[in-house]
Amino acid sequence: RAIRSNDGLLNIPKKVDGTLFSSQLVSTMLPIMESVVIEGTGTMAKVDGVRIAGKTGTAQKAGPGGYNEETYFSLFFGFFPVENPTYTLYIMIDTPKAGAYYGGFVAAPMFASVVRNLYGIGVEKEVYEGVYSWKMPDLGGYSLLDVKEVAEIYGIDKIVVHGSGEVINQYPDAGQPLLDRMEIWLGALSNDL
Repeated sequence: RAIRSNDGLLNIPKKVDGTLFSSQLVSTMLPIMESVVIEGTGTMAKVDGVRIAGKTGTAQKAGPGGYNEETYFSLFFGFFPVENPTYTLYIMIDTPKAGAYYGGFVAAPMFASVVRNLYGIGVEKEVYEGVYSWKMPDLGGYSLLDVKEVAEIYGIDKIVVHGSGEVINQYPDAGQPLLDRMEIWLGALSNDL
């Protein structure tokens, strides 16, 4: 971005003219980078069903007097899918503390995890169990405003309210079939354990 000299800081504007890499270089490097993931140091970045090309990296951090023997950057850079690159992802872990510090063991698995989540591979779909169109939710501790929002979600037009505070009792009971109305009793919740 810039060059620092005795005269101060000279900003260098971003500028790319033409093609960064020749098609010959790309066709040479692509299989090499894919082999890093298939059989090289980046096999822990592999995700079934997705062709990934990448490169691992492990770098000692600089310290006073030279490189520090105990602190590292663990890196993995990759792009996917190889046949039509759409995503580029760079994982850098600053000073990993779990014992291993090589990029292929620390950053590559995190890369694979992001790819699996992005494609929904092997990831259980989150199921929100609070809303069923056929049974009453547990309203315990809800405010009247919350109850009104729940009623709107369920399409319940009639709410009978007793008291003030937070829900301490309800009809229908939680888990019971929905009706066209709900009745709630509000009060102070006991904090006794």
